[in-house]
Amino acid sequence: MNAFSFVSKSLLVLFVLIASLSSCKKSEKDPEPEPEPQPVTDLATKVAGKYVFKKIVVNGKLEYTAEEAGMQGSITLTRKATSKVSMAVKIQHTDDNSDFLNQMVDNLAVTEGSGGGYVLSANGNQLATTAGKTLTLVVTDGEGNRYVLTNTK
Repeated sequence: MNAFSFVSKSLLVLFVLIASLSSCKKSEKDPEPEPEPQPVTDLATKVAGKYVFKKIVVNGKLEYTAEEAGMQGSITLTRKATSKVSMAVKIQHTDDNSDFLNQMVDNLAVTEGSGGGYVLSANGNQLATTAGKTLTLVVTDGEGNRYVLTNTK
């Protein structure tokens, strides 16, 4: 065996070895990082959603859960603009499905309140507040009775 054939066989084996190693290598591309969700800065979007009626306080004295009061329902806030929502209130008596409160209010202004919550107002009059997943609506009937309705998302 001459030196030339030994070198050429050695080079051939080396090329085959390199080719087999490089063909088995996995092409691991760095995966594209998922874009981070943008924080919601739109006030109306932050408060929009369906809030289920949970509790009522009458004249600041009598407090009842929805079940104890024999009522059920919800308040739905729908985004209309960056700081405007509409509010659909539908609270019914469970025994006969009659309405306790069935009202639609459009173009409520949403502003930041104290303590990280939000204030919903119409014509400068505060109607409701939100804090976390809780919406509190205050209404007064024709006889002067004040009702505070607590609702949660």
